[in-house]
Amino acid sequence: MLIKIKLVIIAIASLYLVGCASPLTVEESAPNVKVSNDIDAISIAVLDQRPYVLNNDKEASFEGVVRSTFGIPYSYSTVTNEPMATFLGQRLEYGIEQNGVDVMQYDTTTATVLADLMAELNSDDRPSILIELNEWKYDFHAFADSSWYDVSVTVSDASGQNTITKQFVGENDIPDSGVIFNEMMQIYKARFEEIFSDPELTNVLKN
Repeated sequence: MLIKIKLVIIAIASLYLVGCASPLTVEESAPNVKVSNDIDAISIAVLDQRPYVLNNDKEASFEGVVRSTFGIPYSYSTVTNEPMATFLGQRLEYGIEQNGVDVMQYDTTTATVLADLMAELNSDDRPSILIELNEWKYDFHAFADSSWYDVSVTVSDASGQNTITKQFVGENDIPDSGVIFNEMMQIYKARFEEIFSDPELTNVLKN
């Protein structure tokens, strides 16, 4: 009987996640990231540094958990099953490109060494953006829901000499007006738009 109850709970949670909606496309969920008109090319990289991903407790595609009525957590991946770094990087790349900037994205894995990645970014003669995901997940259940982020954003000018790193930490409630994967993409879009409205970051990029 308990097994049947668990299966029903999982089925209900899955219906909430999938529903009848189609996932938003990259184009629909990309943040509008504006950089200086003086910049015509830029390099970007997203590096997953979440501890539970690095120690293999969670897959690189892990996005968050949905809890049953009894609080049992069930892990869910990005809607495309891509690693979170890839998933976010594609949307950030598209969002920047829409403002007439040529974007070169560096692919990363959980084995990517931060120092090596920084050295590559600082030697390609382009301004660069590096985003480290220290925390990025959601926890959804019937009585409370939240999504958290803790990212370190490093921007450098084309010479690689003028660099700034800023940390952005926060928590967002998850609206219950739609399927969770689309709600989360809208949250991610708003996060990046807020981060890249920071004048300290944009000033380094254009110098």
